Amino acid sequence: MRTLIQRQFNRHPEPQDGLTQPQREAMIDLLLAAMYADNRVALEEDEQIATKLHALSWESGTAPGTYLDTATARAREAMNTQDGEVRILESIRDRLATTDARKRAFDLCVSLLNSDSVKNRDESEFELNVRALFDLQ
Repeated sequence: MRTLIQRQFNRHPEPQDGLTQPQREAMIDLLLAAMYADNRVALEEDEQIATKLHALSWESGTAPGTYLDTATARAREAMNTQDGEVRILESIRDRLATTDARKRAFDLCVSLLNSDSVKNRDESEFELNVRALFDLQ
């Protein structure tokens, strides 16, 4: 998964996605948390993340693979407890400082949750939690 995702970052000299680096990282964190929301990682979810990341630029001194390793471990650990889920979602929300960025991230999240054609109770609850914490209607 890591190699597939890492290759997807858009490496233009000028960012093409209209986001700041913290917003990109928050979106990645949200997608990873969504992937672990049901404690089952589907191939369709990996492919969906890779597709979504292709639209993102990367402007960090940290290599994408290094960031993904850390973010994956953080998301996996956070999604093991209710408190962890709330903390990671609050961190993501805070880095997505605008309503537009939150909406964009939420739409990507919903797309990922629907990617394997099976949305279970855990994924539905996760979607509701994101919507509430991001203050989206």
